[in-house]
Amino acid sequence: GLGIIRDKTVIPVLIDALQKESMDVQMAIINVLGTFGESSLVEQIVPFLEYDHWKMRVAAALNLGLIGGPSVKEALLKQLKKENYPPVRNVIYQSLGQFADVSFIPLFMEAFEKEKGNEGYDTPAAVVEALGNYADPKTLLFLAGLVNVDPKQYQDFDELSESAIKSVVLLKTKALVPSLIDVIHRGRYQSHSRAGWVLYALGEIFTPECEDILAGFFSDPNTVSGWFWGPSEAQFEAAFALAKNGKKEPQPFLRNVLANPEDYPLYYRNRAVAALVLLGENTLQPLLIENLTYTLRHYVGIGGGERQARKFVIYDTLAALRLTQENQPQVVSALKRFFIQELDTSFYDETDVSFYRKIKETLEYLDVRSHRKGGPKRSLLR
Repeated sequence: GLGIIRDKTVIPVLIDALQKESMDVQMAIINVLGTFGESSLVEQIVPFLEYDHWKMRVAAALNLGLIGGPSVKEALLKQLKKENYPPVRNVIYQSLGQFADVSFIPLFMEAFEKEKGNEGYDTPAAVVEALGNYADPKTLLFLAGLVNVDPKQYQDFDELSESAIKSVVLLKTKALVPSLIDVIHRGRYQSHSRAGWVLYALGEIFTPECEDILAGFFSDPNTVSGWFWGPSEAQFEAAFALAKNGKKEPQPFLRNVLANPEDYPLYYRNRAVAALVLLGENTLQPLLIENLTYTLRHYVGIGGGERQARKFVIYDTLAALRLTQENQPQVVSALKRFFIQELDTSFYDETDVSFYRKIKETLEYLDVRSHRKGGPKRSLLR
């Protein structure tokens, strides 16, 4: 309960409990402290980087990365040198990537080369996602090679490609559009998730060339008949990518998705609502809030493709939230509760630091907007 209270006076209570409670409670407290974003809390969390149980070390590394600051950087680098358990190392790499410190690039490249042959713990993919914070030419060239990676080159090529595409989304750089287009032309789709990320990335960058490709997918979905992905999935992904960039052509299609709920899964319907709100259909805003609350509540504790599908819903809804007319207290409450509960119960070997940062940034955005509208002068993160 204390994690939902936006009041810094609870911090001493949390710190006191941090020294006394069981491991599960300590992890929850660390997740709460991470949402405050206070640099003064770093010294309280750093000792947990050396906790016996690896899940506690993951929680500490993740929350320290979200807080940031020079002392965090030093603590993470120190722990990395002696950390042997891959899921913890993965989160440390991703947290270090949040600093966008170019001096870390050799460290990431070395880790990739060392770990790329290992199976089971996804360290190469974690390193690739950490590089999504760097737009230097060498890193872009490296990412371009992985976006359209040759299956013969890496055993986990599909996962590495997907991670590289996620980095393209973070960078939103036009320089990597040719690599994305090359993936499409070669039809190298090995999973629904990878296919979704390619079209999602085109929608995020949205150059005229990206728009042409997306429009083609939307108007003639049968062009994907030879792919692992189905035409209806490609058409929907293209429809949303166009809609979130203000293109009206998909509007009737998206309305039809809502009008025929028995024909479309909930995942499609929720994203259609977000797309239509982005196109100015403000009457759907209450449904947008309801969908977000539901998705956040049911995201916790799932894995695999379903987890990725709901992550897209959350990303899309967060984008649409920025167009809502008023702050919604239930949104803030739901985001904070999700942030704390998901960090507490997630699949720790799948931790996505950039995703949690997106949640935190949305809370900060709502905070700033509240202040501009003359709302209470206290942080929604506190």
